Amino acid sequence: MAIGSWSGYNSKITVDGDAAVFAKASSSSFQPIGPENKTSLNKGVVFQGTTGTVYGSPTLPGDAEIPSGAILTVPDGSTLTLPNGITLTNKELLENYGKIIGAGAIQNNGVINDYSAGISATVNGGGIII
Repeated sequence: MAIGSWSGYNSKITVDGDAAVFAKASSSSFQPIGPENKTSLNKGVVFQGTTGTVYGSPTLPGDAEIPSGAILTVPDGSTLTLPNGITLTNKELLENYGKIIGAGAIQNNGVINDYSAGISATVNGGGIII
């Protein structure tokens, strides 16, 4: 996971790897990552504000959290791998249409909607699984 800042007009941003990116716009009049014609989101976990999406089939590089008020979606065709010793903590909403696999764990303190029945990683906690 990386922390930093980026700015630029008419620049292109690419996310293509085992990365978790949390992007926040500096102003409500800007998109966090920019227009689609300037963005290439191929592989990774990308949060733009409070909305997160898994692109491709990344491996989570370290512990991560879906904070209160946020949602992470794993689309159909995407696979999120949680390696051994890695925990994804869900404090709000995890929407799974794809797969969440691996020897890591989900600490569920929120709601998981597993539409695809594609979660084979360990799920702990007192949250709701639908």
